[in-house]
Amino acid sequence: MKLIGSAQATAALLLPPDDTKPQKGFVPQLVAQAMARKLNITGTIRAAGRQNVPMPTRAGIQLVQVETPLALPSGFLEGDGKPIAVARVEIPPDFSMITVVCSNTTECDQVLDAFIPILEQEFEFRNLRATKRIYASNLVVEFDKSLEGYVQALKALSEVIAPPMREAAGIKSDPSIERLSFGFDPADILPTATQQIAFIIERRQGHPFSQNRYFCAAPFQTDAHIQLLERVEQTLKSFPN
Repeated sequence: MKLIGSAQATAALLLPPDDTKPQKGFVPQLVAQAMARKLNITGTIRAAGRQNVPMPTRAGIQLVQVETPLALPSGFLEGDGKPIAVARVEIPPDFSMITVVCSNTTECDQVLDAFIPILEQEFEFRNLRATKRIYASNLVVEFDKSLEGYVQALKALSEVIAPPMREAAGIKSDPSIERLSFGFDPADILPTATQQIAFIIERRQGHPFSQNRYFCAAPFQTDAHIQLLERVEQTLKSFPN
């Protein structure tokens, strides 16, 4: 497996109200301004609120009111080495978490770590170092073969599907597996869950299938994601083909 690069990652610091919020209350906009200063942000901070968004319904396209997070524009965190570019920071209206988007989860964690002294010392947040964090990693990789190239059963399935698809599409080449996704039964996921729980390997858009290039998403840290993808390819290689 060849790692092409990281296609952004997120880390979110959860803020359970009973355990973390200041006992005397706080002003979200002031907290956001303090975080923006830490990230050298001079742009406009978007306040949390509600927005009417056109969405398809059984009655046609209708405006649906959705909550929009408090959002900080892009900035950077200065450190001992190379500055860390921060794509954005988002906080929902209930201030239940702080989500940071960077190039990988290690950098996201460094930004969240930089926020903790501000939150604790300036605004009297509590227990932040013991608070859970959730992650999402997005990588672009190239495998030695396509997914169906590794497993004989997938090859056989492709041969069954290919003829009618070629006829329907008027295309001579064979179709390939575009997406492999693992998830949980929705009935097993708590309704209060905030994390997107899915492991995805799908064809990278804009690249020929012959490159065997894939976009991969997972709900954990970037380094663990890379290690798991290497194990996935090793497992696929262990099957006869």
